[in-house]
Amino acid sequence: ILDDTGRLYAFGHNSDKQTSIPPLRDGATRFTTIAAGARHSLALDDTGNLYAFGWNGNQQTTIPALRNGGTRFTDIAAGLHHSLALDDTGNLYAWGSNKRGQTRIPELRNGGTAFTAIAAGIFHSIALDDKGNLYGFGDNDDKQTSAPTLRDGGTRFTAIGAGGYHSLALDDKGNAF
Repeated sequence: ILDDTGRLYAFGHNSDKQTSIPPLRDGATRFTTIAAGARHSLALDDTGNLYAFGWNGNQQTTIPALRNGGTRFTDIAAGLHHSLALDDTGNLYAWGSNKRGQTRIPELRNGGTAFTAIAAGIFHSIALDDKGNLYGFGDNDDKQTSAPTLRDGGTRFTAIGAGGYHSLALDDKGNAF
C-alpha cells in the first residue's frame, strides 16, 4: 500500500523478501509508484530511483542501467517473473523471465518515437507509444497480445492495463477493448 504521504507498506508472505521495503536513497523523500509480481516487488521514488526486491531467480529484481539519455525512471509494471520500466525519455526496459517473449521489446512503429505507458500480465507485456500505437509481446495463447483494431472513428489508444491472461485498452473515442 502506498499512502498519500508516500510511505510504502508491504505485508503478507515474505519468504523471498518481497515485502521487505528498502530504504529511500539519493535524496528521495517518498515513494510514488508501486507494482507487485508473484514473488517480487517494484517501487519508484520521487527522484526517479527504481527499487526492486524479493525473489530474483529470473533476474526480475536486477535493475538495468538507464540508457539513451534517460536520467530517471517514470513508470513500472511487474509480471509473474518479469519487470518493466519506462524512463523520462520514453525508453522501455524489460527484464527477468523471457520464456514466452514477455521481455522482448518491440520496435517503435507508425511514427511512434517514445513509449508512454506499460502494463504486465503473467506471461505477457503491453505498451503504448506517444502516437497511440499499441504493442503486445509475450504469450498470446488467449489473444492477450493481439492488439485490437480501432473502431467508431478512433485514431489512437490512450490507456492500457493488463491482467493475468488478458489485456485492456481504451481509445481516444472512449471505446474499451
